[in-house]
Amino acid sequence: MIWLEETQYCLRIVDADPATKPPYRAVGSIYVHSNVAIIVGFHGSFMRADVRELFEKLHERNIKHLLSDRADNHRVPFGQKINAPGGPFDGWWHIDLEHAINLIAGNKQNRSGRIPEILNKECQNG
Repeated sequence: MIWLEETQYCLRIVDADPATKPPYRAVGSIYVHSNVAIIVGFHGSFMRADVRELFEKLHERNIKHLLSDRADNHRVPFGQKINAPGGPFDGWWHIDLEHAINLIAGNKQNRSGRIPEILNKECQNG
């Protein structure tokens, strides 16, 4: 018997209630295996708030690492470029999600004087 796990997600970023099916601002695919997510084929406008929300949603699903291909040597927020000549992810970017969320929580705390509840809970338990 062959069993295929649901591990591919279409990432769509919209600026309205998704139930109303508004036009997307950005779209891509995410593949998940164990505690690793791979984001590919991403097109559109991806803002800082979107990055924060994506990190939070992946962290809620116990994803610890995010791998991303980025064209034209653009940087990836909170990412480290993978330097593994001949390896399958050479030139891609790796993001340690727990570390990134802790940095975001620290920045938010510094700006507002408090840590948002969702980040506070996740950071204290992790």
